[in-house]
Amino acid sequence: MLDTSPAMQQRYSELLRLRLPHQRLATVVALTRAAQAMTRAGIRMRHPDASPRELEARYAERVYGVAVARRLFPDVGLDGP
Repeated sequence: MLDTSPAMQQRYSELLRLRLPHQRLATVVALTRAAQAMTRAGIRMRHPDASPRELEARYAERVYGVAVARRLFPDVGLDGP
């Protein structure tokens, strides 16, 4: 689904190209941190009684997969296969 006109999409792309590398990197970092925060908030909402360690394990499971999370947090029971 596209809700942006081709002309506006082109203008947005032009504006991005005009930004300096450090400005683009700052945007990437900010968006990454926002995505991480939303992921962690969602995990906390689904597991309100979880310990901080369990929340970290569930974050690792979400981001890296259950196999990695189980290696990093063998003491935490995870739901994955």
